[in-house]
Amino acid sequence: MHMRSLLVLSLCAFARAALAAGAAGDVPEGARLVPADVRTAVFLRGDQALSGTRPFTQAIWGKTGQDARDPDDASRGVGVDLFSAAEQAECGLAPEGLRAVSLAEHAVGLVAPLGDAAKARKRLPVWLEALSPTKPVPGLKDALVAGGNKAFRAGLVRTADGAAWLLTASGRDAVALLRQLDGLFAGKKAARAAASLLSNPQAVAMLAGVHGPVSLYARSAEENGALAIDFDFSEQGVIAKGRAALETKEPWLAGPSPSAEACAGTPLVCARVAPGPALRAWVKPQAHGLLQALAPKAARADLDALLDQVLSAAKDGALFRLEGVELKGLLHARDDLAMVAAFPFSLTTAVTGGALAQTSTPIGGLCVRSFGEVVTLAAPCPEAAPSLGAAGPTELNARFLPKEFLKALKGLSPLDALRSSAAAPLLIAQGALGTVFARSGPIELTLKPIEHAEPSLLDVELRWPLEPK
Repeated sequence: MHMRSLLVLSLCAFARAALAAGAAGDVPEGARLVPADVRTAVFLRGDQALSGTRPFTQAIWGKTGQDARDPDDASRGVGVDLFSAAEQAECGLAPEGLRAVSLAEHAVGLVAPLGDAAKARKRLPVWLEALSPTKPVPGLKDALVAGGNKAFRAGLVRTADGAAWLLTASGRDAVALLRQLDGLFAGKKAARAAASLLSNPQAVAMLAGVHGPVSLYARSAEENGALAIDFDFSEQGVIAKGRAALETKEPWLAGPSPSAEACAGTPLVCARVAPGPALRAWVKPQAHGLLQALAPKAARADLDALLDQVLSAAKDGALFRLEGVELKGLLHARDDLAMVAAFPFSLTTAVTGGALAQTSTPIGGLCVRSFGEVVTLAAPCPEAAPSLGAAGPTELNARFLPKEFLKALKGLSPLDALRSSAAAPLLIAQGALGTVFARSGPIELTLKPIEHAEPSLLDVELRWPLEPK
């Protein structure tokens, strides 16, 4: 059976409700505004999006952060700075209404409602001509294109059903994407629906559940996964809620996870998970591949056998802790295994009692150690069994401490990038995220199965709080 068909079946109840609503004309507006072939889209709901994102960006970068941003840079992709009310008004956009940004493989496009089409027609050529003189797009009425050498901008103002819309696109395939955007408004309603995400029941079902000021929709290239999330921004931080759909006939999450006690202390990252059959099946080849890449050649066969034994005996939850960064070990690492060992971590799971003898198998600076009922892959090798705590809920919960991350990197200097290939990306992260993380509280991601729903559906929640000044 085709992957898309499997996804549609797994979303049956959710999709049925959305499609039933669609029959009455009440379909997700976002699905109308994105071409069928586009796999990722961002939706902004006019002034509602501005009212939350502005306090959030000001809380991170200060009161002048948004005003100091280069307006040309902000509007380069779609022709309008979608986080500036003043510029949107200058471009003729309506203050209310959904803006849809389509992220295609080689282009980005915008569909936005207009309040003043005359202003839009006047402003559009200014954006286009920043690249080169414009010329008409063959076969697309009123459309103009500018640029060259794989950098193009294209756009037009389209009127349909008594409303005016601004359509823009930029990138290597800007003209192709603009044609797709125009197809959303051309011809009869059936043709428009076929050209949009309305033709994809799974997309309709997912988008029916998002209504926030800023929303994201994405699906995989293989059509075996999709995500739809609402973002609520404020000066207190970000809360994102939505759903993920993953192709499976068995649960991704099942049984108890380790409790929150297992994440005691200040690990940079701590993840607690209750792996179901689908997640265990996915993990197995990934784990074997990792061992093949890291383990010494002579030890691979024995380690593969040990891994199979551990995975067969594993039960209930698993715990991952990344304690920090050993900068000295990182800067002097001579191979991938030594580099991994410079990040003190442990990956621990409970196993069926007595299934494994108490053993310790070294892998360079890492080791696989069995304590009878608990097995851990760790660096350095632990003396005692890591605690999984009491039984927790069925979920995947991952927590990241940004301030601890910045603290761990304090000793890095630009000279270190010359000594170690691993230091350069960490220095870039330190510079790029220092301001963003300075006021950040713990960032927490939680995935939970949905009661009485298909096993492929998961509730998703992301919380990123900002601490008061």
